[in-house]
Amino acid sequence: MFDMILDGLLTCLTPINILTTFIAVSLGIIVGALPGFGASIGMIIVLPLTYTMDPGTALIALTGVYVGCEYGGSISSILLNTPGTSAAMVTAFDGYPMARNGHARKALFLSNISSFCGGIMSGLSMLLFLPILAPLVIKFGALEILLLTMVGLFLVGTISAGDPYKGMVSAALGIFVTCIGIDSYIGNPRFDFGIDVLIGGIPFVPVMLGIFSLPSMLELALSRHHSSPQGKNIMFEKNSFRDNVREFKKIFHLLFTRMKKLLVRSGLYGAIIGIVPGVGASVATMAAYSSAKQASAHPEKFGSGAEEGIAAAECANNALVGGAYIPVLALGIPGSPAAAILMAAIFMHGMTPGPNFLANEGGTVYMIIMALFVCAAVQLLLGLLSIGSLAHILRVPVYRLFPGVLVICAIGAYVVRGLQLDIQVFVGFGFLAYLLIRIGFNCGAFALGFILGPMVERSLLEAWSLASVKGFLPYIMSRPMAQGMLACLLAYAVFHFCRARRKEFRPNRVRAEREY
Repeated sequence: MFDMILDGLLTCLTPINILTTFIAVSLGIIVGALPGFGASIGMIIVLPLTYTMDPGTALIALTGVYVGCEYGGSISSILLNTPGTSAAMVTAFDGYPMARNGHARKALFLSNISSFCGGIMSGLSMLLFLPILAPLVIKFGALEILLLTMVGLFLVGTISAGDPYKGMVSAALGIFVTCIGIDSYIGNPRFDFGIDVLIGGIPFVPVMLGIFSLPSMLELALSRHHSSPQGKNIMFEKNSFRDNVREFKKIFHLLFTRMKKLLVRSGLYGAIIGIVPGVGASVATMAAYSSAKQASAHPEKFGSGAEEGIAAAECANNALVGGAYIPVLALGIPGSPAAAILMAAIFMHGMTPGPNFLANEGGTVYMIIMALFVCAAVQLLLGLLSIGSLAHILRVPVYRLFPGVLVICAIGAYVVRGLQLDIQVFVGFGFLAYLLIRIGFNCGAFALGFILGPMVERSLLEAWSLASVKGFLPYIMSRPMAQGMLACLLAYAVFHFCRARRKEFRPNRVRAEREY
């Protein structure tokens, strides 16, 4: 094993592979920062270029794009409140407020270093968990997937600022939007209102771009004419490279002295949830963010620029890369769309991922694992070197920034399917999100419901069909893993209910004591 680890590391450190890693990670950061593209599109762009490459170099290139995209998505989240990827959605909760408060550089450094930590956790998860956890993934059935997604939806109440009930309603609206179109389980059309183009459902990318980018861009446009804090507080001080290095060291020291447990916990969320096929980064980042908020001594700061919020989200979504690779290499089951593209590349180069892949292609497996460590280090270096150029967009007057970002978002909405409808969806959902925000609803909760809605429906119908045949109680009793997850979910619900009751009781008791 150690010989294969060393051989894999030496393969990654050859001159051609080092050059490939730098190019791939740089491209991934750029693509990840562009709204609507993401890791899967970045890897699709690179995949045709790997046809004539050595198999090892090709897999390193795709891994570099994947790692770069997961970090790059945080840049637009922090600077523009427009997540470049769905995983970066949670980063915007605290990253953008921190940038508005004049700490954009600090937020970017937090994201960069936390992403590096997530990349290291990603590689370690493959080294430690691949032989242990891979056999458990195959035991995940419809009921386990359903419970895991329900956990993600239940977390909405803990991350919604203000009224948690409005957060739950926002998530329910997101789930309802996913019900438009053909039922993926049975095939019946629904809620299409007789409009043929809606039979295929509401496209994902335009909705995400609309609800996150357009409301903030409208605020930026209005800030030209109104004295808006959003227009004034976004600052990015002009520092020398030495000042950047000094700030980098300070943030590095902060993370590894005060937030070690948070980084480890968030990395484990990303790695373990990434192993489950089809769940994705949204659940992992939401779980890591919620856990960080609960463990924080100042949970009220979350949503207004908390350092822990950025660190938890970025560490989790980068640690997910290694977790998503585990079912691909061990079982031949992609854990994410980007992992499916890696799987296609493995097939393209004459190899077969699956249970025998570790035995037959052990050198390739450990080369991929070592590539995760090398790509994380390259991403850290590129983040440090490019930190000064990332804020140029903030020096543009807001009324000039507004049309440019809208054009980029419209291109991102259009490029996936090439339909004019997608631009209309982008604009329509953007204005709807702006109105919902004005009355106190939560766009993050809406996005979570929209992401998890299809998964909840499929797993619920599959579990219901199986339970109808076997009987509900025998079916649940035959799934010990689901029993444990259900017990954890119920315990979590009871805990939050008791805590809410305690918060309501405490002011009443204090008021009664004062009156007495």
